[in-house]
Amino acid sequence: MTKVTALPADDQQCAWYHLSHQRQVKARHTGTSTARWAVIGAGYTGLAAARRLAEHFPHDEVILIEAQEVGYGTAGRNAGFAIDLPHDIGAEDYIGDIEIAKTTLKLNLLGQSLLQTQVKTHGIDCHMRSSGKYQGAVENRGIAVLEAYQRGLDKLGQDYQVISEQDLPNHIGTSFYKKALFTPGTILLQPSALVKGLADSLPPNVTLYENTAITEVEYGDKVVLKHESGLIIVDKLILANNAFGQRFGFSQIQRTMLPVFLYASMTRTLSETEQAQLGGKDFWGVIPSDPFGSTVRRTHDHRILMRNSFSFNPNGQPKP
Repeated sequence: MTKVTALPADDQQCAWYHLSHQRQVKARHTGTSTARWAVIGAGYTGLAAARRLAEHFPHDEVILIEAQEVGYGTAGRNAGFAIDLPHDIGAEDYIGDIEIAKTTLKLNLLGQSLLQTQVKTHGIDCHMRSSGKYQGAVENRGIAVLEAYQRGLDKLGQDYQVISEQDLPNHIGTSFYKKALFTPGTILLQPSALVKGLADSLPPNVTLYENTAITEVEYGDKVVLKHESGLIIVDKLILANNAFGQRFGFSQIQRTMLPVFLYASMTRTLSETEQAQLGGKDFWGVIPSDPFGSTVRRTHDHRILMRNSFSFNPNGQPKP
């Protein structure tokens, strides 16, 4: 058997998780179970894969395995941007090959539509709003990125609005940025609330086990997944566990994955006086034009989220 040498160990201070609704956590797996399909990782990818498998194979059981609680890991800790536009940072105009960009745009729009349908159908309270996003620049190199991206968006035929330093306080309440590009197609949401809601609305032939960390795997005619309390034996395995996928015996993945952790902080709710001092709109999101800049959001409950540090962690463990 291949031993899984690193397991998720996220800290307990995720604001999105604690501010989203409390749910009944699914029981951990015990004993021995068999099924046709297993999906490891109940983040965005794992939840989507399990749902689609269940819809296409309604007579098969799909086992979905999560090492922690749903909404507690990476999927519940991002900044909550569901972006429509392609953004190829390797291309001069950040769009690149126009046909690839058009296909990417179609896929992104389809993804947004599917998410909106699930949220509406199942009444998922994740504060989803089609509010667009701002891409802000502070220095000349960031302004150059915005100008290049404008050329790319013109080529792709997509709408945008250029906002000057003088006008930015009316939008986001600060003149820190020297220029911004507003694109209207982005959806902002509460990420932990979204994944919790998606997990609680899975098709009936999906069995979700939480707090079940796989520690060994054996590949053969069947795939055998071992954890501290039992075995799960399946015909097909889908790894949807991000950087931890490299721990499941695929050396070629280990050579190509770079586990980078991004860190964010969130304030308490701003007082009415502080909100008046800040000004601007009551709900917005800013991404940096410089890839190493800060992502900033004003949330539905008037908090400020700031994501602006990162670390490279080959062992898959975040730094305190």
